[in-house]
Amino acid sequence: MNSRLYHGIILVVCSVVITAAFVCDVDKLGIYFFGWKWPMKCLLHRFFNVDCALCGMSRAFVSTANGDFADAFEYHALGIPVFCFVAMQIPYRIITIIKCPARTPAITKIMTAMGIFLLAAIFFRWFYYLFERFLWKH
Repeated sequence: MNSRLYHGIILVVCSVVITAAFVCDVDKLGIYFFGWKWPMKCLLHRFFNVDCALCGMSRAFVSTANGDFADAFEYHALGIPVFCFVAMQIPYRIITIIKCPARTPAITKIMTAMGIFLLAAIFFRWFYYLFERFLWKH
């Protein structure tokens, strides 16, 4: 795949996600898009009553965009840093499209390291949740 096309696709996806977070509202029951309740639910939770690694991330994004950081943290402890990472993708991808990835190696390495760290943190948090829920006997 063409490098600029690849970065362009990621730019569009991140822009849509961040924009959606700003135009939606959230409460304990779900996310609302201009008053319409978003029907999507986590399938893992629905069928097995187990939270997935990203359960609560959408609500955390909307809460972060609305400036409600306490609720964002409550929905997902890593929601705020992941929101910031996704938001940082927008200028990064614009710069990369304009300059070409070969000319931005330092920024690319930093963004890659941040992405790997956040992904590892998300799965570490999820494995801890699973351990606590299923293996830890109180």
